Amino acid sequence: MSFSNIANNAIGLFQPDANLEVFLILNGKEYELSQFNCDFIQHTDIKGEPQSEIKGGKLIVTIEQFPDNQIFYWAINQWTKRDGEIVFRNKTASAPLKISFKNAYCVNLQQTISNSIGVSTSFVISSEELYLNDNLFDNGWYN
Repeated sequence: MSFSNIANNAIGLFQPDANLEVFLILNGKEYELSQFNCDFIQHTDIKGEPQSEIKGGKLIVTIEQFPDNQIFYWAINQWTKRDGEIVFRNKTASAPLKISFKNAYCVNLQQTISNSIGVSTSFVISSEELYLNDNLFDNGWYN
């Protein structure tokens, strides 16, 4: 189960909203997302008691287009880091979540072309720092 699913179920906020739009902003360019997931993990023992630090904060995003040069460059250059944000826009209420990331790598890029859905590009963003609203999650990538 993803972090967003856990958070929504835990605080009772899960309400599908057709008016919600999600965008990735990267180097000033905006990409509309057709899918968004945020993933955290904490390993547990057989009883369910946490046995490790929380890790992750990986953002999995999908756009319905070919990646442009900016995204392609980020994906194929091993040490390229980017800062950016995920923006939620809701026409009927205030945005439920604001996410920003710092020192992030694109660690996976997958392109799909099919007759039924057309072009789809999914990629995984792994960042050193992730802000969920005003809450900092730091992966602790110390040199």
